[in-house]
Amino acid sequence: MKTWTVEQILAEDPCPRYTKELLVELWAGREKVSLLDILNMPIPDADKLWGAWRGLTEVQTKRVLEKIVTRAVTNHALNCGIREVEMWTAEWLSGLGDEKSAARAAAEAAAGSAARAAWAAAAGSAARAAAWAEERKLQVEDVRSVLAEGGVGEIEKLKAENERLKDERNFSASSSLAYRPAWMGSRPSGVSWERPHKG
Repeated sequence: MKTWTVEQILAEDPCPRYTKELLVELWAGREKVSLLDILNMPIPDADKLWGAWRGLTEVQTKRVLEKIVTRAVTNHALNCGIREVEMWTAEWLSGLGDEKSAARAAAEAAAGSAARAAWAAAAGSAARAAAWAEERKLQVEDVRSVLAEGGVGEIEKLKAENERLKDERNFSASSSLAYRPAWMGSRPSGVSWERPHKG
């Protein structure tokens, strides 16, 4: 898990409220803090998430985004009253169809708007603020749950399987290419492997 010194966090350019003095206070005598330490600090959830996006691995980030987007899609699209959207949502959530990858990519791109969707669904400024705060709190819990998985989630398993298959394909392709020049060189002179042209 990634760790930071006070100087390393300052180099990440946090918001101006996080002065060196405040960070030293938050570090509470520790030389370095981990992402889990940051999640346990008495700071706003939005700031905890700022640290999370800098400390998670690529695989962990994808897993957290998947949780956030799945919640947003479930809460705001599954029963929205628009038949086509509800059908797409049910298909996306079930993981069926050829559009799964495109849908997930589009959904991941929209992950940052999950809190805004909750905010927009709430009526009045106090309710919007509460919805926003609740969504941020849930996102922090999503980060915690992914960290508790130890980073070994479904995405990592799929990634490992994809790498294995890619390696097999590369080996197969390189093997056939290695034999091709010898095979082509062994053909009798004057013999063409091209199809005759119909005139």
